[in-house]
Formats: sequence, C-alpha cells, structure tokens
Amino acid sequence: MILHRISRNIREQNWFTVAIELSVVVAGIYFGLKADSWSGEQRDRIVEDQYLVRLLSDMEESVVLQREVIKTNQEAADAMDALAVALNDRTLGDAEGEEIEYALNSLGWVAPPVTNLVTIRELQSTGNISLIQSIPIRKALGKIELSFALTESSADHTQSRISPALDEIRTWAFFPAAPVAGEYESITHPQSTFGFTIQPNLEVMMSQQGAANTVSWISGWTKYHGALLQQHLEEIVALRDLLRETIEVVEQSSQ
Repeated sequence: MILHRISRNIREQNWFTVAIELSVVVAGIYFGLKADSWSGEQRDRIVEDQYLVRLLSDMEESVVLQREVIKTNQEAADAMDALAVALNDRTLGDAEGEEIEYALNSLGWVAPPVTNLVTIRELQSTGNISLIQSIPIRKALGKIELSFALTESSADHTQSRISPALDEIRTWAFFPAAPVAGEYESITHPQSTFGFTIQPNLEVMMSQQGAANTVSWISGWTKYHGALLQQHLEEIVALRDLLRETIEVVEQSSQ
C-alpha cells in the first residue's frame, strides 16, 4: 500500500511527501532489525547464563572428585614409602599387614584426572563457545582443557615407566581367588582394601635385591604425577571461582 502511494507521489512529483514516506519505510526497517537483533541478543544471553550455571556445576563436581583422586594418590605414595623403608631397613616383618597390602595394591596403579568436561566439550562441538562473553572465562576453559590433557598424558607416561617393574612385583604376593559374584563379605574384611585379601610373601620380597629401590622409584613417579594432579585441581578451582563471581554479578544486575 505504502509503495503504491510513493509511486503515485513520484508521478505527481510530490517530493516532500515522497521523502516523508521513504523515511517512514526506512525507520520501520531499521527498528524492525533492531528489535530482531535485541531479541536474538536476549536469547543468546539466556543460553549463556544456562551454560555458565552448567559449567559451575561441572567444576564444583570436579573439585570434589579431583581432591579425592589426589588424596588417594598421596595415600598410595605414603604406603609405598613405608614399604620401601621397611624393605631397605630389613624390618618388613614388623610392618602393618594392611599397610603392606595397600602398598602392593597401589604399585602399578596410576590415578587419572577426573574432570567433568561434558559442558566444555558441548560448547566446543556446537560452536557455542562464542556465546560466552567473558574473555577470562574463555581463557580459563582453554587452560582446563590443556591441563587435563597434560595430566592425562602424565598418567599414561607414568604407567608406561613403571610397567617394566610389574613382573617383579607380581612375585611378591599371593592373591586368593576373588569372591563369588554376589558375595561381598570380603569387601568389608579388615585385611581387604580393594575387595580381596592379599597374602604378601615377605621372604620373597626381602630376598630380592633392589626391591626397596623399585618401590621407592615407583613412589617417586607417583609423587611426580601427583604434582600434576594438584596443578590441574588449581585450574579447576580457578575456573569455579571465576564462574561464581560472574554468575553473582549477572544475578545482581538482573535484580
């Protein structure tokens, strides 16, 4: 309709009216695009807020899990150190049975990083990482990915380094048959750390030259890996705190 009027006014050379009507058309298009843009921006901010909340939940969960992994890794190193000292000092027979059992179970086991990366991976795969406006958060997400990859690589490397020693270690203890499926009594057995009872062969362990050095060497690698686990935890905590601050600011601004 408006185009018909503009056409007619052009034919009649009514330039003032043409200018007004063209201005109305341009203004309508401009404000329509602005409204569209504002609506899209609002949708993006809603999705961004949802991602921030999910990321915070993931990182809070990861902090708990990672701290538990670090604790277990340190306990394993401590048990290995005690075993190495007992072997070196020839006092293995006086060592606590549970401590020897824990150390034997820990030899050859390497703790991997335990981090919930579900939301981070979704942001990457969908391209929605651009919705996160905060540059510090986007940098922190990159640090988490790098830290996770380094710690995961450290777990694989540590495992490969200690694997050659496992053949020797396997002769140090007898593992009774695992309980029949459905019977869990052994899991609560006072001498059972991981669901079955180890019977250490103290004579074999004491007679093997270099046994103390082998255990001490594995403990050293375990501690080295533990340092990377700790660094990864610090990156997780840093991202968690940053997310908390950002979400708090968003909530305050929306009130």
